[in-house]
Amino acid sequence: MLCNPLSAQDPRFSQFYKAPMLLNPALSGVFNGQGRVHINYRSLYASVLAESSFETYMVGTDWKFNMPNRRDAASFNFLALRDESGQNGFSRTYASLGGAYLKNLSQGGYQQASHYLSAGAQVGFGQYQINSRDLWFSNQYDGQNLEIDFDRASGEPIGAFSGDFFLDINAGLLYYAIWNDRNYVYAGGTVHHANQPDISFFDDSPPEALYLRWSGHAGGEASFTRNLSVLPAALFTQQGPSTSLTLGLNFRYSNWNPWELNLRAGPWAHFSNRLDQGMQLEAMVAAVIFELERINVGVSYDLTTSTLGQSNYARGAIELSATYFLKPRGFKTKVECPEL
Repeated sequence: MLCNPLSAQDPRFSQFYKAPMLLNPALSGVFNGQGRVHINYRSLYASVLAESSFETYMVGTDWKFNMPNRRDAASFNFLALRDESGQNGFSRTYASLGGAYLKNLSQGGYQQASHYLSAGAQVGFGQYQINSRDLWFSNQYDGQNLEIDFDRASGEPIGAFSGDFFLDINAGLLYYAIWNDRNYVYAGGTVHHANQPDISFFDDSPPEALYLRWSGHAGGEASFTRNLSVLPAALFTQQGPSTSLTLGLNFRYSNWNPWELNLRAGPWAHFSNRLDQGMQLEAMVAAVIFELERINVGVSYDLTTSTLGQSNYARGAIELSATYFLKPRGFKTKVECPEL
């Protein structure tokens, strides 16, 4: 059996700003309210692979608590993720627990910003799996009937098997300055897989370290009028030989009535390297997010701009996100947070 080298990277979301616990553990608690739950789903290349498309499911939650001075806050978070990579039967299951401390550096006043620094960390457990039930090999080809006989032995030393559970450690920092609900800036950095865990499937094989992934992200919001503002953002990530950059902006229309629908929409671009080539535009993304007082629902679509677009007619990925904010009565804090 001949195996060629393979290159891969962690799952990603085009709406990265709506996947805070995956983006940066320091974003834990950075929202207005006491609790938050977010759900994300991404389907990639369904136009080519149909039911065997690359799919990622994720759910996360974080909860915030006031410190005695009420200008600082602490939080804890939970994340669960499942990533399935098409017809090759390769998947990853992952869960983590974490927390963050949000420190007020200076309290703003009239036309002055409040400054905050957040530090967070996560400890997770993951497992990689392979299920070859959807794969076929030459021994399973029935030349007489011109079909694949999946019940016939493949003759290959692989089957359905799982790697050992591995321990994973992530850490991040976030700084932001906020003037009011519609004017703020932020910047953060994250290190994922800081311990570079061994993800080898075989006990007697050399260790296969999971590549360390580091990322930097920044963004903000600036208001043009009482109702209209713009939210630019960018995310740069490097993991082993893989590098990616996603940037763009959403325009937000808000009528400031919590029981009426507000809207965000805008264009995004995703760049990545092709290992032996430099950074190239891989996809253009159109995003729309609907906002109510406690609920955000987003949908985005990736239009393939690379050479793969010739095969899938530019139909890349569809992505859905939903966020629910808990704002109970009696919970008050002086900690100001941006609305990412």
